[in-house]
Amino acid sequence: IALALLIPVGILGALAALVYFLVRGGRGDDAFSSRTLLRAYLRLAYMVSLAVFLVGAVNLLSAGFAAAFGRDFSYVPQFSGAPPPSCSVPPAGAGADAQAAYNQCLKAGSANPGSSSDTRQQDDLIRGLSLLISGFILGVGHRLGQRAMETVEERQGSGLARMEALLGTVAFGMVSIVALPLASYTLLHRAVLGNQASSNGAVDAPGAALAVALVFLPAWLYYLSTFVRGARSGAVRGPDVALNT
Repeated sequence: IALALLIPVGILGALAALVYFLVRGGRGDDAFSSRTLLRAYLRLAYMVSLAVFLVGAVNLLSAGFAAAFGRDFSYVPQFSGAPPPSCSVPPAGAGADAQAAYNQCLKAGSANPGSSSDTRQQDDLIRGLSLLISGFILGVGHRLGQRAMETVEERQGSGLARMEALLGTVAFGMVSIVALPLASYTLLHRAVLGNQASSNGAVDAPGAALAVALVFLPAWLYYLSTFVRGARSGAVRGPDVALNT
């Protein structure tokens, strides 16, 4: 979910940055120069690293939810090829109750959550740790480089700082806006109906959507509050996250 939304938003952000520089030309403190391009690269690379860090956190949370609440909380049960003999296929035109009973029978007879071939939880754990560590190292390195290049005024009120705050608000906001309703629905569905299949015949696993919402919502609120405060005061400060002195 997160990566599928971040990719198009990132492309739009890059196009917006190009338009910004073409419109500004050589005016102001963010004149089109090698130094400004390097500053823009450092900020963009920091945001990409932050996205990598957050996706790693989503993977780790998904694996953690599976360990705490059961594998079916984060992962849709895998089924074997053919339905077991005890499950009779409902006839054409059968009601929703018959279809739901058939789906439940399939799950009980064909699912094999403990199968050694299902390594989704282990994959999420390994991938999550890899992305989390690499995103943190790359993010801190690029942020330190950006802080070394920029003055205090540029870090707080430059056009690049405003663009970073806006891009973070839009990118992380889009992910959160999609993930929050999805997580709410899957959690309520599980609380009310348990593991029963939904009306479309699928068994929803709330863990992944909940992990995305919990991870990306704080990032969205941080960038949004930063942008709103800056818009009111006339200067938006880029989030330096634990690097401020």
